[in-house]
Amino acid sequence: MASTRDIKRRLSSIDNTRQITRAMEMVAATKMRKAQAAVRAGREYGERAQELLNAVSAEADGREQPLLARRPIKRTGVVLVTSDRGLAGAMNTNVLKAGLGAAKGGQSTFVPVGRKAEQALSARKLPMTAAFSGLLDTPEYQEVLPIAEILINDFTEGKLDAIDLVYPRFVSTLRNEPVVERLLPATLPEKKEGGQSARALLNFEPSPEEVLTALLPRLIEIRLFTALLETKASEHSARMIAMRNATGNAEDLLDALKLSYNQARQQAITTEIAEISAASATK
Repeated sequence: MASTRDIKRRLSSIDNTRQITRAMEMVAATKMRKAQAAVRAGREYGERAQELLNAVSAEADGREQPLLARRPIKRTGVVLVTSDRGLAGAMNTNVLKAGLGAAKGGQSTFVPVGRKAEQALSARKLPMTAAFSGLLDTPEYQEVLPIAEILINDFTEGKLDAIDLVYPRFVSTLRNEPVVERLLPATLPEKKEGGQSARALLNFEPSPEEVLTALLPRLIEIRLFTALLETKASEHSARMIAMRNATGNAEDLLDALKLSYNQARQQAITTEIAEISAASATK
């Protein structure tokens, strides 16, 4: 059995760890609430943008739109969105697994968004077009603009035939799930025969085709921005749960060590009493 001094040292160390994990849990919980509100607003904004695009596409001829071009898929791009830091449970691992699965069966290149994705891809020596990290805890729209520019240029120039977006979608505080979405080529809803014309509801200035040309890149940016918001909400929720579990484990370990300490202390006292009694009996 370990000495009482060793046990006290371990008790102090684990108690310090418990205080750290509890503080990290509280910080993550605060950030999580803000991130959840941002996700709800981002989803609503994305839905309104899609509705506008649907209305325009009902009147516009999209055959000349470069972001709608479909061609045989030989080269694909995969945008992997993860966190910059760890201690977020299995979130980053699940996203990486989904991203590698999406890249199977062809020539693929990656665009990691988040330091964890970049580190994992570098360790596997996988090709990367660009890498982005150090994003804010509360993402700003300007952060996705350089990402969108690279993706749009690679697609329109024919360097990539399709681009997938992989990120952890926030489901609830206790759950997030990796999602694989086709980002490019963009998809428009099928036109319905005999339906109400968008021109009856909207006046386009300039033409519907020019409006569609302006809207499609914005929709790509919005989808990337929404993915960042989803990732941050998932990250803070996962970290809060992970730190809560770590705090609970530390408390269980403290209880076990306190029991061991009391047993060691009792054994030491018993041994000392026995030695005193033996010494008295020999006199």
